[in-house]
Amino acid sequence: MRRHRTGLTPEPEGHRRPGPPPDSRRDGATVPGRDPLGNDPAQVVALQRAVGNRAVGRSIGWDQHEHGAGCGHQVAPTDAQARGGADGGDRHALAHELTHAVQQRLGSPVAGGDSPTPIQRYLTVAPGAAQYPQLGTAESDTPNPNFFPGQVPVDDSYVGPDGSLHVEYLGQAPLRISDKLDLAIEDTGGSWRQAKTFFATERRIAEANANLKGRVRFEAGSDYLELRRTRRFLKVRIGEQEQTLWQVEPVRYSVGGEEMGRGLDVRLAQRCNEMATAVTNRQGLAVEGEERYFDAIARLLGALTPTSAAAYRQQVQAAKAAASRDASAANVSALSAVYAAQIGAVMDLRADERFPDLARRFELNAFTPPPQIGDVLMIKSLERDASSGELDFHFAGVVARSGTDYVTMENFARHESTATLSSGDPQWYFQMYGAADPEQSFHREWDWEGRFPGRFTLTIRLGG
Repeated sequence: MRRHRTGLTPEPEGHRRPGPPPDSRRDGATVPGRDPLGNDPAQVVALQRAVGNRAVGRSIGWDQHEHGAGCGHQVAPTDAQARGGADGGDRHALAHELTHAVQQRLGSPVAGGDSPTPIQRYLTVAPGAAQYPQLGTAESDTPNPNFFPGQVPVDDSYVGPDGSLHVEYLGQAPLRISDKLDLAIEDTGGSWRQAKTFFATERRIAEANANLKGRVRFEAGSDYLELRRTRRFLKVRIGEQEQTLWQVEPVRYSVGGEEMGRGLDVRLAQRCNEMATAVTNRQGLAVEGEERYFDAIARLLGALTPTSAAAYRQQVQAAKAAASRDASAANVSALSAVYAAQIGAVMDLRADERFPDLARRFELNAFTPPPQIGDVLMIKSLERDASSGELDFHFAGVVARSGTDYVTMENFARHESTATLSSGDPQWYFQMYGAADPEQSFHREWDWEGRFPGRFTLTIRLGG
């Protein structure tokens, strides 16, 4: 992604994020009424509560099914609800949200949910710069004060009491532009504002839809979405290069082809893993992410210690097999202990001078390779004892790509209502990252390593 320094101006003070990120609820686990091993649900909840480790539950198969609209299964309570009782009453979730609201007003860090808002670091083309694009519509080049729609929080929430989205329009905004000048997006700096559109050439729009509908089919339950150009455009000129980039918005269709929502009217899942599945149709993200996370730890430990990666994997497999045969408290605790031992070991070795080179070699963190359209980026963070608390992971599905730059369509659980966790939520947004420069990577922009030093954080590309 291009770093344009000529004519740049600093972000206005009022646009910087003032303190901790908005509250977010962690993506809850989803399980059927009975787990695949035939254990009683109450026993499963009790065991999870006893060891305090949601990772163990996923590892022995409690979350093997990725729920979606029409699957026929009940969604299990979130951990906050499970701690209050197996019935998962709403009062427990409400108490959890109220606690975060108090933390925010006091200026304290909020543990949040799956996805604290990312920190954005790098420079972009600012309004007034010589390289700033021409803005226009198919009918006129007259400046439009409503050119850039973005969602913003009001009273700590992006939605009002009636569920309507808080949208703010700008006539001009700083921009991130891909190296090939064929993708662009509003750069929201360190603010809480999130972009509701991006810009792309007709070629990139066609490429995105061909991949999302052909390779993975951009699905949301039984419905599907397309990326559609509006009549607004950016005309980008840098040196001898010039490109026309059209504003892109999602359009949702029923399985029969009837339009169900366009642009800001589109409603999707609030949970990040369900949102990423809707974008990419990649199933079982929580389980796949858990396995890839601990496999990466095994590879790192295998390179940093005398014990082989295969031996570390065998430790996990043996403990997991025992817990699968008999999900007793002792076996589940033993599996949790194996996870905790490996996380603790790799955390103690983070200062090893070999660690950055290994992250590059294993394509982790800031060194994840450029994703393809339909891939998913995951950032996952667990505490030393292998517990997740109220923070576990964030997933982002890739909808467009240009060289090493790419655009994601994301969401995360973040406000009081549980009614839109799996569908009907308007808070999705677009973001652009770059793989060529580690500072522009998905990993660095979310910056969970810097914000949660007491955890072990990994970013991994889920693709192929």
